[in-house]
Amino acid sequence: MSEQQALGLLVRGGPALVDPNGIFLNRDEKEKLCNLLADRFKDADIEVIIGAAPDDAILSRLTARHLTTITKRKVVSLYGEIDIDSGDFDIKKGDIVLTNKRVLVVVTALTDVSLVRNMVKAIEVSGSTFVSVGAFCGCVNIGPMDIGYDVSRFVRLTQALSHT
Repeated sequence: MSEQQALGLLVRGGPALVDPNGIFLNRDEKEKLCNLLADRFKDADIEVIIGAAPDDAILSRLTARHLTTITKRKVVSLYGEIDIDSGDFDIKKGDIVLTNKRVLVVVTALTDVSLVRNMVKAIEVSGSTFVSVGAFCGCVNIGPMDIGYDVSRFVRLTQALSHT
């Protein structure tokens, strides 16, 4: 049994074509995937993880919890959404100061880089440092260069799983 099957992912046509909806069907699957992603970034000094509402916000929270456990340092989870009027990504910070932080962006499916670009812009405007993107699955033709930023630690989790 492959690692993808063990995680219960719904694979269609090969390891690069994982059904992102399958990630949300089972809490145990989400936990395992978020733990694997957190492990990939344990040495990156991540302080904040941001996901887009609603689905990526859940993965952001779970990944932050696992990264906090792994690193023994508090990792904050935030979420945001695209402002309909401006088209900008609006980070919902509450009372958290998002300045001088190292930030990981988490997305379920990397199929459209414009969302990630908007998220990175919002991170930079806030005075923090964008570290990388952790994608649970996505189009095989989209990679770090398409995002338009230096993403040396880019992880597409399904791609990483297919090479383990």
